[in-house]
Formats: sequence, structure tokens, C-alpha cells
Amino acid sequence: MQMPFQLFFQPKIDTQTDHLIGHEILLRNKSSHPAFPETHFHSIIASKETHAEFLHWLKKELLRLLTDYPKHVFALNFYPEQLLYLETQLLLKELTGYRDVLIIEITEDIFIHKNQAREHYLLRQIKRIDQMGFRMALDDVDSGQNSLERAANYAPYLNRIKFSYIKCLQDGVKPQTIFRFIEAWRDFARENQLDFVIEGIENEQTSLQLKEMGLFLQQGYYFGKPSKQITTNI
Repeated sequence: MQMPFQLFFQPKIDTQTDHLIGHEILLRNKSSHPAFPETHFHSIIASKETHAEFLHWLKKELLRLLTDYPKHVFALNFYPEQLLYLETQLLLKELTGYRDVLIIEITEDIFIHKNQAREHYLLRQIKRIDQMGFRMALDDVDSGQNSLERAANYAPYLNRIKFSYIKCLQDGVKPQTIFRFIEAWRDFARENQLDFVIEGIENEQTSLQLKEMGLFLQQGYYFGKPSKQITTNI
């Protein structure tokens, strides 16, 4: 089945060394103004059959990407809902040969049908991914389902957490308040020996403020917008 999607990429930077440390893989539609196809994607993951077809398409795209860029590190997003499917686990097993260059990011999206049994099963799946040897990140902490409680429960299996500066700014939170939240998450990351990536950096001033806080792993339009092209250097 032909999927009406394409993959875009956004660079992550270590601002202490000015080195590229990887790319986040972003799903986009094929419109003249590519955007994340949220409604369509929700309909896909709501069905075991259509989700399996999506994973078949994704596998081919990933294998092509990882073959073309064998030394690059890529972060791949999964909704929690997706991790409940056996097909997702099977895909990751098939990709274990690339676990050194493929980071699994768990998004903040809330279960369509939330209950305690699904929560427990999700944690079991996360443990399995950890056992496969993949590095994992918790995306957009302090948003959606990725609360402090969840981050604490997942911490033994994570390698990094991510915080979206721009999302908070768009929600109307004042910059000084955002930085206080960032400080708290920075301390959490240090206590749990996790990398901490700040997303949504759009200008030099914000980047420098974060560097002064010792937060060097950054991502955002200031460093590069999502693109079909892979950035090989900064």
C-alpha cells in the first residue's frame, strides 16, 4: 500500500562543541506545505491492520535511510499507542542491527482509550525495547502524558528526556517561567544520569541562555528547519 507520507529531518546540535549529534525523523504529508498529518495518522494507529501497513512502509524508508547514512544517528518517534502493537515490537527486532544509530522517542500523546492495564502493558513494552539494546527518549516532558511521574517510572530505561521550549511559549507561558521548569527538569535529568535535549530553539538569545545553564543539547529552527535533506555538518 502506498502511503501519502514522507520523512523530514531536523538536526540536533551539541552547542558546546558545535557538532551535529543526530537528526529527529519527522513524518509529513505530501502537500505543498508539508505538515504532520495528525488526523490521518490517528486513524491509522487506531487500526491494527492499517498500522501494520504503515509499519511496512516505514521499514522500507528506514532501511533506505540507514543504508545511505550509516554513521548518522536518527531519533524515531512512536506514539505510546503504537508500542502496544506486536507489529511494532517485531519491527524493532528487525532493526536491532541499527540500534547504535537509532533512538526510540516516546511521544507525549495520551492513549485513545486509557486504562491501568494499558499503562502496565506499555511499561512492559518499554522494558522489552530496552532489552533489545535501543536507546530511548521521553519526548516533550511536562506535556500530555509525559509527566514527572511517568518520567520517574520510565527513567531506568531511558537515555534522554526532551523539553519543548517553543510549545510552552505558544501556550502563553512567560520565558522566565519556562526557564524555571527547565531548571527542574535539568536537575531530574542529572539525578537520573539522562541527557537533556531542549527543542524549539528559534533564536541565538534563547540558545545562549540555555548554554549558560549548562544545557548544550539543542534543536530548533535556529539550527535548521525540518527538511527532506540530511544535514551533514553545521
